[in-house]
Amino acid sequence: MSHAATAKSIRTRPRTRPRGQRTMISVALLAAFMVVVYFAAPAALPLFFQRMVGLVNAMLAMIAAMFAVREYARGYNRVRVPGLTRLHTASWVGSAVLIAVMVWWCSSYAPIQVASL
Repeated sequence: MSHAATAKSIRTRPRTRPRGQRTMISVALLAAFMVVVYFAAPAALPLFFQRMVGLVNAMLAMIAAMFAVREYARGYNRVRVPGLTRLHTASWVGSAVLIAVMVWWCSSYAPIQVASL
């Protein structure tokens, strides 16, 4: 079998995962994390630990958003910006979600407050 035939057979292999499975798994992890944060975590933590919980939450939300854009918005995966190059939509959406969640955790509306010493 030639290299070209092997490469073609690899590309035409049927999908092994149903569409949206990565998104559903990451959303389930995010939901489980949020349930633990709201119902099992203490009301206040030292600053370092509160920020680390917020960072984990932001990373889970970013991964869920990136998978959702990649799996459900394939037509908008890359956007051409005049004068620049093509921008990957999933990366921009993931970055925006990460920043938004981190701002939320640094505000007074965070589910776990910073403990005063």
